[in-house]
Amino acid sequence: MFHLSSLIAEIFFLLDLNLFFDEVLYFYMIAVFAMFLFFAPILKIRSQKITKEMLLEPVLGVLFAAYLIIHLLAVFYESVPNKPLFLIGGILLFIFTAICSLIPLRHRSPHNYKTYIIAAALLIECITGFIYYYSLSIPIILSLLNIAICFHKTAATSYFVDVHNALNDEKDYI
Repeated sequence: MFHLSSLIAEIFFLLDLNLFFDEVLYFYMIAVFAMFLFFAPILKIRSQKITKEMLLEPVLGVLFAAYLIIHLLAVFYESVPNKPLFLIGGILLFIFTAICSLIPLRHRSPHNYKTYIIAAALLIECITGFIYYYSLSIPIILSLLNIAICFHKTAATSYFVDVHNALNDEKDYI
């Protein structure tokens, strides 16, 4: 469900964001909710002992993501055709990024670094996409967008494959 809906959103995104703005955000929202369902069993795992030092990186990452998302919303708000949907998409992007940052705190699988890649690639994908369509339409930005899409898909697919083993693994990772 995640891959199909995100692929459809990315196709619409790459075809013409202005023409398919609502469709892109609707399919993006379906993809995010599919990932939330996928992350639910991981988030249900009893949390390991969390120290202050362990919180520093995820908190800084979430704060940086919040800054980027707020800046993205502020810069492109007047340019987008559907402002309420744009705000909802920005909020979901923040929640998704925060959850990706919290997963390594819940379960210390060695595969959890991929959640950071998933979140970062999605942020880069959104930022470069809006820059390309609403600010600077040069080929290098479109190339960065396509590279971010590839990283996002690769990390998500790899994590999907590895998470089954991580959930069935009874080890406590250091």
